[in-house]
Parts: sequence; C-alpha cells; structure tokens
Amino acid sequence: MFNSLRTSITGTAVLAIFIVSTCVLYFSILAYKSLYADSAIKHLDALSENLASDLIPNLVDESDLFAVSSQLLRLEQYTEIKFAGVYDKEYQLLQPYFGDANKASSAGSDEPSFSLERAQQLLNFPFGTGKLGDNVYAIKQIGDKRLPLGYLIVVSDLSGPLKQSQNQLLLSIFPFALIISILVIVVLLIIQNSLLEPLLALRRFAQEVKASGDYSQSARISGKSEVSDLTVSINELMGTISDELKKNRRQTKLLEQQQMQMEHLANFDALTGLPNRQFIIETIKIELKKAKRENRNPSLLFFDLDGFKAVNDTFGHDIGDKLLIAVANDVKHYIREGDTLSRLGGDEFLVLLHGDPEPVIVSAIAQRIIAGLDKTFDIEQWKVSISASIGIAYASDANYQPLDWVSCADLAMYRSKSEGKSQFTHFNADMVSANLKRINVANAIVPALKNNEFQLHYQKKVDVNQQVMGFEALIRWQSEELGAISPAEFVPIAEQSGKIQAITQWVVQQACRDLPQLLRNYGQDIRVAINLSAIDLKDSKLSDDISRMFRIYRINPKNIEFEITESAYLTHFDTANSFFKQMRELGCKIALDDFGTGYSSLGYLTQIKIDTLKIDKKFVDEVGIYKRSSVITKTIIEMAKQLGLTLCAEGVETQQQADFLRDNGCHYMQGYLFGKPERLASLGAASKADKLEGTITDQ
Repeated sequence: MFNSLRTSITGTAVLAIFIVSTCVLYFSILAYKSLYADSAIKHLDALSENLASDLIPNLVDESDLFAVSSQLLRLEQYTEIKFAGVYDKEYQLLQPYFGDANKASSAGSDEPSFSLERAQQLLNFPFGTGKLGDNVYAIKQIGDKRLPLGYLIVVSDLSGPLKQSQNQLLLSIFPFALIISILVIVVLLIIQNSLLEPLLALRRFAQEVKASGDYSQSARISGKSEVSDLTVSINELMGTISDELKKNRRQTKLLEQQQMQMEHLANFDALTGLPNRQFIIETIKIELKKAKRENRNPSLLFFDLDGFKAVNDTFGHDIGDKLLIAVANDVKHYIREGDTLSRLGGDEFLVLLHGDPEPVIVSAIAQRIIAGLDKTFDIEQWKVSISASIGIAYASDANYQPLDWVSCADLAMYRSKSEGKSQFTHFNADMVSANLKRINVANAIVPALKNNEFQLHYQKKVDVNQQVMGFEALIRWQSEELGAISPAEFVPIAEQSGKIQAITQWVVQQACRDLPQLLRNYGQDIRVAINLSAIDLKDSKLSDDISRMFRIYRINPKNIEFEITESAYLTHFDTANSFFKQMRELGCKIALDDFGTGYSSLGYLTQIKIDTLKIDKKFVDEVGIYKRSSVITKTIIEMAKQLGLTLCAEGVETQQQADFLRDNGCHYMQGYLFGKPERLASLGAASKADKLEGTITDQ
C-alpha cells in the first residue's frame, strides 16, 4: 500500500493531521468539561444563594409550607435541577422538590435517581458547593449564619447538560474542522508534489537509462539543494559508469583475444607449436570412440630423443629447445597427411596414426622417423647428434582405453631404449609384466631397508705384485618376496623413484660398521670408497650426514674414497665439484669411475679434482686382442700419469690383461682374476703389512 515515497509521505501526513486533530479535540473537550463544571457550580451557587434569601420570610415566624413550595416551584424553569429540599433548623425536611432531570435520569424506575436518603446524607457535608459523581450540589443556610432559620439543599444534574452541550459544540465546529483538514491536506499534496517532482523526474530518467543502456546521458538539475546535489552526484556517477563501460569494452575485447591465446596455449606447445598433452589426449579419446564404433585399430607411436639430456647439459637449454623445434619440423615430413604429431613434454613425442594402418605401414613410418633423426643437426654453430627410440601400440592392445594406450606405447619405447636405442618396438603383454616388476621393486625398497635385506659384498683390489691393496664394496639384495635382484636392475629404479638417497645412506652406514674389521685384517692404511649416484649429488644434506656417521663410528676419512661415474660427474659438474671439495677437506679420496665411456672426458679432465682414474671394463676386455683398444688404454694410462692421478683398471679377468696393464704402468687392478665379491665374514685375513685400497661400487 505504501510502496512509493509519495503515498508514504501522504499517508504519514494525513495520519499525523488526524492524530493532532484528535489530540486537540480530546484536550479541548477535557478543558470544556472542566470549564462547564466550574460554570455549573457557580450558577448553582448563585441560584441557591438567591433562593435561600427568598425563603427567609417564609421561615421567620412559622414555616409557611405553601409559600416554601411556591418558592421551590420557581426551579422548574431550570431543567438541570434534580432535587431541592428545605430543612428546618433541626435538619427536618420541610418541603422537597424533584425536578425533571431527576425524573428523566430515573426513567424506567419508580424511584428518583436522587433520593431523599442521599439528600439527607448531604446535610453531613460542609456548607457550600461541590461535585458529587455526575451531580453538583449546593448546601446553604437560610437566614443569619449565627441564627439560621433552616437549610437549603439543591442538587443539579451535570452529565446530561454537559453531554448535550458537548454535542452542540461538536456539531458546530465539525464542518469547520473538516474544511480546514481538507484544505491542509490539499496544500500538503501540492507542496509534496512540488518537492517530489524532481525525484520523480530522476526516477523517469533512471528508467530511460535502464531501457536504453545509454549511460552517457545527463539528468536535468532541479529541485531543492538536496535533490539538486543528488542529481549532480547521479550525473557524475553516470559519467564514471560511461567511462568504465568504455574501458570494460576495451578490456573485454582484450580478454577475448587473450582467451583465444590461452586456449591456443592450453592446447598447443609454446615451443614447437605442436598439439600438447591435453590436446592429444582429448584427440585420442575421440579417435578411440570412433574407431571402436567402426571396428578400426589405429596405432600410436611414442618416441623420445636418445642423448637429448646430454645435449642440454653440454650445449645449454637454448640449443636443446632449438633442437626440439628442428625435430618437430622434420618429423612432420615423415608421417602421413592427416596424422597427428604432438609433444608430450621434454623430449617426448606422440604420433597418432589415424584410420586403420597395416603393421607394415606403421613400421615403415617408425623407421622413417628413426632414419630421419639419426643425423647431425646444425644448431647455430654447433653440430648436434641424436637418435630416436620408438614404441608402437595399437588401440586393441589397451582395450581402447586412452591413457592405457599411451602407457603401452611408452612401455614399448622404453624397451627400445633398453635394447640399444635408435630402434622401434611393438608393444606386447610381457612388457606390462616387466613394468609391474619394476613397480614391485620400487615399492619393496623401503621395506627391504627396514628388514635388513641388503648386504655389502667386497671385491679385492690388488697392486702390480698382486698384493691385496683394497676392496670394492658391492651392494646385493636378496628380497624375501622377489628373490635375488641385481644392482643393475634396482639401482636405476631407485633413482627414478627417489629412493636412491636412502640406499646410499645405508651403504655409507654399513661400510662404516664394516671398516674396523677390515682395518684389523688388512692394516690401517686401507681405503673404502663409496659409489655415489648422480641423484646423490643433488642432496644438500648428504655431506652433513656423512660427517655425522664418521663421528658416530669414529671413522678416519683417509680410509674412505667416494666414486662417481664419469657421466654423472660431468652431468652435474658444478654440484659434484662442490660436494667433492667438502669430502676432500674432510680427508676422503675421490675416484672417477668408468672413465672413457663419456663423450667429453678430456675436455673436463683438467678441471675436475680427483685422485683416482678407473679404466672402464670395456677397454680392459679388448687389450691384447684389438690393437686400437690397446692403444687407447695405453694412452689413458700415460695421460693419467702425466696428470699425477692413480690408475685402477676394473674387470680384469685374464692373466694376459693383468700383464699388459702391469707392463704399461697401471697402479691397481680389480676383477675376477683376483677374486669375486664376498661377504665380510667370508674374506680371509691378510697380513697386516698388506696395503688395502677399497671402493664401494655399483649400488
């Protein structure tokens, strides 16, 4: 009902006028009643005083009741008189009078409303006038106050005349009050409309803006200061909104452009421009649904680049990124039109061969990719050589499940890598079993450490006189569930699963425990070296852990030597130098293992701080058989001597190999010719004079 401001103000004003008028009328009536009662009392006082004076002659000698009655009948002209009574000086009633007011008020009753008994009670009241309920009364003495002749009581009705007078008053003022109220309301409405019109104009303006959506408009300024200030503020707000809308339109356009770019980035590789993992997975899902309906068997090629990590480490990531771009551009020419080439990440790529290609066609495409990438790429001033290993899987191999399909191709690719790289392999179910075994091995490492399933075996290292100079400690694992597991199998798995650090700590701790017995059996100058993984070099806490274990087991650092493979050292060159510097400061020795298998050994050999150079077994196997290998081995020995390094040849298995190494100046030898790895308890005690130098090798 009062939803609008206008009706609310009007209703409030009318209600206020009504309340004020009612209050004024109410208090006016109260005042009128009081005044009327005072007037009635004064009138009755005068009337009774006159009547008392007129009754004196009638009561001087003897009471003339007729005359008294005649005097009382004079009261008939006063319609409000209820009762009058004349009493002698002994308070005996001489003559009563009952007026019309007493009869009217007692209509329907045989008894008057004001009886003689009530009149008799008034004689106990003091002389004068007063109010008794709805009546006023007057009690007067007749004659002198000192010698009264009698008494007069007059009772007048107050309520009846008062009500009649009130009604007459209301009837007389109501028309004027109504007219005045109407005039006030009309004037109020006129003033209200005048005051509200600017606000109503603002409302109409707001509705127009809402309908048109044009915030560049301005409202006309009018009305009182508050309304005009509001209009000015609204116009300023409209201007601000208009400016913001323009800005928002520009930003929306920019966001739409950015959204398109983001969608492209979300689905395409930023480096190569190829579809990324998210895009190819969605594409594979769609392709598999269609292929399953059409009973087709599409194929998937998963390949990565052999040697790409070495390219990044050697030439830098910028060269590696440009190599990936070149590879992506080349592979596009080796696949069919309509096939999808994508980059999963790093150096991993997927090729989705649509349709239902024959296995011979799939193999031909894979071979084209391998042959095309088996070359030297010219990247800036560098010549970079890589190759590709490819895994091939068909949709049926994964029961048309997208992620399983990619996993099958991935497993086949790793089989290609493990079997020599630069080749392709078709997926078969045995690969799942092999992968499951890898998972089981990874999951069993931590329990194996807790259950003490690992052991250290020590292999002798001798000098040119075949005197025992040391040992290489080799880790072995006899699993309760999986049986004997070769270090060549579980060490790479431990590296990939992030558990190699725990194994390294166990090896260091166990070597520290075994070292006192080796010292007792082979003399105080022996040295036990601990082979480290490339992952260990990234462990910032490793040096502190080694120092702590040295303190706990009271190990002299001169009896410890750490080995790191050539490839691991050069791959993490700065980190390795920092770590081995700390170890050398403790007093430990450093050995470079598998020397000669890398591609940049000579370039770094003058920069790395090592004590011992270990000749890789593949060179030792061919000495005395192939002239080229013998020359290379001699060269390595001579170079190490010139650099002041100790030489140790590993994998010596024949006396011919031992003689060649001894004759060419190799310091130490290690291999099955001098003994297989044995547990500590199985090692025979040697003379305390024997010198011992040991290495803890492949984990």
